[in-house]
Amino acid sequence: KKNLELKNMYTGNRCFVLGNGPSLDTEDLTQLKDEYVFTVNQCMRRSDFKEIKTNFHFWADPVFYSSDMTKTENQEMLNVFKQVNAGNSNPKCFMPIAGKKFVMETHLDDIAEFYYFHPTQLMYPGMKKDFTFETDAPNFGTVVQYCIAMAIYMGFQYIYVLGIDGTGIITNINSALKED
Repeated sequence: KKNLELKNMYTGNRCFVLGNGPSLDTEDLTQLKDEYVFTVNQCMRRSDFKEIKTNFHFWADPVFYSSDMTKTENQEMLNVFKQVNAGNSNPKCFMPIAGKKFVMETHLDDIAEFYYFHPTQLMYPGMKKDFTFETDAPNFGTVVQYCIAMAIYMGFQYIYVLGIDGTGIITNINSALKED
């Protein structure tokens, strides 16, 4: 129900959704300092993240919140999560409701305001029903799709996407081709 306060809150404004693609490396993201900005996943690893003023941050991949936190590599990932408030940022953070226990156990809710969504609503071409983030949210395959859907829900009129390079599929194909 907390998500309801966000519905149409930014009507008529514009926003920018930043993926993690390498095309961002050639962009001066400091130009977005006075804009509404969505960031995703481990964007905090970027050397210029402190220069980006992010307003909204999304984690959607279950691997982020279902990991064994006793492992060193997962502790390192948690430390990256904690950098979400770097620089001038104090974003509203979003995660599937399945990640709420992880947020509470790791005390991420002490450093950021969290909103949760329940991604169960299947989307299909020609769908007439509006999606909502108060109950059943859309179920998407990528975190960027969640950002765009939330931006629409929030009332943003113009949504610009940057760094959506589709490099994950290229990496998977290259890995498969190198296997014996």
